[in-house]
Amino acid sequence: MQKLKYLIPILTALMLLITACGGGGTAPSPATVDPSAATDISGTWNGQFTDLAGGIERIATLTLERGEGDAITGSIAFNTLDAAMPEFYAVSGTYDGTILRVSSSQGHHFWGDFSGGTWNGYGAWDCYDCPGSAWAQFTLQRGIHVTLAETSGGAAATLPGDPAAIDSQVYDTFADPALPYITYGDHYERNRFERPFDIQMQYRPDTDIDWAFLSYSADWIYVSILLRGDDPATQGKNSDYAVEFDLNLDGRGDTLVQVFPPFTTSWTNTNAIVYQDTNGDVGGPNPLLSDAPITNDGYENVPYSMGSGADPNGAWARLSPQDNAFIQIAFRPSYINNASSFLWGVWADNSQRNPLLFDYNDAFTQTEAGSPLQGDPNYPLNSLYLLDNTCRVAYGFTPTGNEPGICTPEDDAMIGQQGGTQGSTPTPPSGIVVLVRATDTPASGDDPNAPPPANGTVSGQVWQDTNGDGVRQADESGWSSEAVVLRTDGYGGTCNVTVATTLPNKSGYYQFTDVWPTPYCVVFLTSQPTGACSTSRNVTVPPGGTATADFCVYASPPPPSITDTPAAAGIITGYVCMDTNSNGACDPDEGPYTGMPIGLYLGATNVANTTTDGSGNFRFEGLTNGVYNVSGYWGGTTADLSSGGTVNLTIASP
Repeated sequence: MQKLKYLIPILTALMLLITACGGGGTAPSPATVDPSAATDISGTWNGQFTDLAGGIERIATLTLERGEGDAITGSIAFNTLDAAMPEFYAVSGTYDGTILRVSSSQGHHFWGDFSGGTWNGYGAWDCYDCPGSAWAQFTLQRGIHVTLAETSGGAAATLPGDPAAIDSQVYDTFADPALPYITYGDHYERNRFERPFDIQMQYRPDTDIDWAFLSYSADWIYVSILLRGDDPATQGKNSDYAVEFDLNLDGRGDTLVQVFPPFTTSWTNTNAIVYQDTNGDVGGPNPLLSDAPITNDGYENVPYSMGSGADPNGAWARLSPQDNAFIQIAFRPSYINNASSFLWGVWADNSQRNPLLFDYNDAFTQTEAGSPLQGDPNYPLNSLYLLDNTCRVAYGFTPTGNEPGICTPEDDAMIGQQGGTQGSTPTPPSGIVVLVRATDTPASGDDPNAPPPANGTVSGQVWQDTNGDGVRQADESGWSSEAVVLRTDGYGGTCNVTVATTLPNKSGYYQFTDVWPTPYCVVFLTSQPTGACSTSRNVTVPPGGTATADFCVYASPPPPSITDTPAAAGIITGYVCMDTNSNGACDPDEGPYTGMPIGLYLGATNVANTTTDGSGNFRFEGLTNGVYNVSGYWGGTTADLSSGGTVNLTIASP
């Protein structure tokens, strides 16, 4: 059975179209029967609803499944263009073999003869079997039915075909069901979600995006999304899927095309909706960054909904017939103003499923949203569960790397550890040609199949500049009692994301190893006057090379005496092994877990990040007193530095 679409708020604008009925009395309880005696009515029905008060014809989709005993549960959806999105109602009721009766918690009651694959009936408020009080009449038929509307010239509409090429692609981090702990993929503050888990933290592969590609033709834009698998309960893809476009590169989504189950290998237009944000409030005051809790109307304009709109065939959805692991979306380029350049990314959503609430990190606080990170105080998931999205990639132009929401080197590093990079050549469904557009063509002499550049090092020295000339003399001592911080640019700011922190040794030397080859800010956190020296330097790490940043203090008192091992502030070190037998211990025959991302948290704050080295070791230095949480694929481990000193951890990770 298909998973049911969740109930979302009823829109006031639509309710004005519905005339409440009266005189029907209190709804009687439908008769119950032996479920084995009734025809199986599980499945999906589509057809027309006629609003008897306003004479409005609307497409409706009904999904039903039989629950425990004789209970019938399901959902019903109506399309509408006079409000911001369609109505969805959860319904339940009974079927006696002839008459199906279901109702919603809002008082909608639907009933009628259900036989031969057709449901003919009525809808009323708060009463069954009261056609005189009905506000709607309907006929629904089993299966997905698409009516090809005629164009203005009278010719039948043309179905989308197959995407002919990969013009742009985006990869995503994903959760391994054996390693369901996500370190870098989920960033609530950045509106990035990697949480393909239900409210009980059970993994759902049909909500876990692997990668997606876009194909742009004169008539259609195709977006194909590869999921990590199917819903184990139904062996189908039961989330909503969407592609979001930022047309003016300001971080705000401008158009979102959403499709929802059920899906077949044929193109259908009754399970696709196009949303637009015409008043520019998606993302709130600070696009992509959390402004929660705020209230806005998100994607408030709907030019196309479930077969209705100026172009009734404007958007479509299907499972790729070549490879059912892909959800495919097709829609008219006019919905993005026929733009030739933009940023785009994709979504999988099985919790809120409501573009009126975008961005989700504005509508829900971090506490309300929950977290998939076991070391996070907001763990486990709450309102935002079964949710995944990608970073954004450029189409039609060469990005600078500073565009809001664009995939960063950090994103690509994490994706690379899972087997892909944004620049790699993906494997499309059979019959799809891989095509790279001119704007993405590598520069002359570049090898598009070359391995990614090697990581590098940032190093330097800090000394006591006793003569104030900014140059270290042989008799000037190292300064080791204050921290050096490696930072990079984050969304909404410059040098506002801490990558790592360390203390120099007693000679004043420090280094950060295995850092991505990209620009950084190196900051010296000192309370002393610095004289001729700066407290911040901008460096760029060359691939496989070293960038240098030196600092000094202009102070006459000698620095505190410390050892070569920086112990003036707290230190957390650790070793992670590959727990192949899952016994929770590092056995002699179990080797080191190398290259694992490690996060360090103090309360809800991500203090620093690193990765295990070639021997499975990691180290955090220059830490203030407190109780920390060290997190990785295994989950989270507490490190108590309340009294300073050094904590050594040995961790067995699956």
